[in-house]
Amino acid sequence: ALQLWALQKLEAGEDFAGVVEKVVTGNDSVAALGVAVSLCLSLPRKSITSAAPLVTCPYLWGWDIKRCLDDLVPVNQMGNWYRDKGMLSAVKFLNEKPHRKHEIRELMPYAILEGTEAQVTAMLDGVKAFPDHLPYEYEELKDSPEAVEALQQKMAVFAERGLIENWRITDTGEKGIAIWCDPPSVHTEEFKSQSEDHTRLNEYFALSIWAQKS
Repeated sequence: ALQLWALQKLEAGEDFAGVVEKVVTGNDSVAALGVAVSLCLSLPRKSITSAAPLVTCPYLWGWDIKRCLDDLVPVNQMGNWYRDKGMLSAVKFLNEKPHRKHEIRELMPYAILEGTEAQVTAMLDGVKAFPDHLPYEYEELKDSPEAVEALQQKMAVFAERGLIENWRITDTGEKGIAIWCDPPSVHTEEFKSQSEDHTRLNEYFALSIWAQKS
């Protein structure tokens, strides 16, 4: 309901930063931050200022990347459609919004290309510092060497996007500019192996989606 309200306010022309502020102010639920990220993805060029504290939060990277993957098979649409058609239809409507195919990392290019120097520096520095602020979801994980190492490795990979030298920009001619991150980790054998695993996983997702629609 909160996300639908906010999107309707934006479609009606309300100030982007003002709507995001209303969503998160006084709200103790992390779900409100998820809604804020969704709003930023829906209007990335208007979100540069509002997106900064979200993009520099390592917790949100893990949560939103998982959300994007989970959206491939929208389990939140499962339920009793006869009894709960109104609620499930609203969920389906939001799930089908084009911006839900994107995730939080994709907000960075907009800041790099269109943000002020101060905004770009702050965002890059915040992401670069991810390894210094490991996002433990449970306090007990701090006492697990395996969990700590896994988080350190994950954050180190994320932090590569905080180094401007890892970003590439090229003129594509009439179509404009292409920008992407090309960090050292993508050229490792481990990454190539993981990419193959992800390709197979996507095939399984496609099969699952086909089965769900059949």
